[in-house]
Amino acid sequence: MLLCGEYLKLHPEVARDAKELLRRCGRLAAYKLEETLEADPWRAVQKSLLKGEAEDLIAVHIPEEDAERIRGILSRYGVFRTLSSFYYFSALMILLGVWELPPRI
Repeated sequence: MLLCGEYLKLHPEVARDAKELLRRCGRLAAYKLEETLEADPWRAVQKSLLKGEAEDLIAVHIPEEDAERIRGILSRYGVFRTLSSFYYFSALMILLGVWELPPRI
């Protein structure tokens, strides 16, 4: 969450706070993964994810429609085991600059 806060200092137009940033990252990741996995399911599976221990846990409410969509992706492709690992991945892709999150409207 600290990295999300730092990212927002550089890009305040993408979200009001770190929780909104995570929700938006997840929505973008769902779109990107569906697009990629539909085209070539093995390309995304070949990439490995970084794993680490969280120092502080913060609850983030995920809208039910987002959670159901992501659960569908998880069960269909088996890329991630949990919603939280999916959101860690999506935030990491944004923070590392692999994906660009559009400004919030």
